[in-house]
Amino acid sequence: GDVGGRLAKALTVHKTTMERLNLYQTDLIGSRNVHEWRNAISNMTCLKEFKCVGMGDGIKYNHVDESTLDGNSTVKYPYDKRQRIFWKDGTFPDATMAKEDEMKLKGGTKAKVLMEEEWA
Repeated sequence: GDVGGRLAKALTVHKTTMERLNLYQTDLIGSRNVHEWRNAISNMTCLKEFKCVGMGDGIKYNHVDESTLDGNSTVKYPYDKRQRIFWKDGTFPDATMAKEDEMKLKGGTKAKVLMEEEWA
């Protein structure tokens, strides 16, 4: 299932005083659950900063070994062979998102939202 979507929904339901949330090299947020995350961070009124780095480097540098694809539509993650990640249509939809999805996410909060390329 979508653990990231469930986490986002839990953060939406349970008001939190969290001021910073960093998700680094994770498949908890991506194009398949961006709406749940937008709702979550828009309801986190104390949130000042949200940083998110996905797992797109394996795709960007063409390191995905599709021969490791299994019946659950997962492949071995190129930088940590112990980890498997959902793979569909040449991307990690649970760990990457399009620019328009990033804009939707940023539009849902007053917090400073930094995506991968902005994390210098």
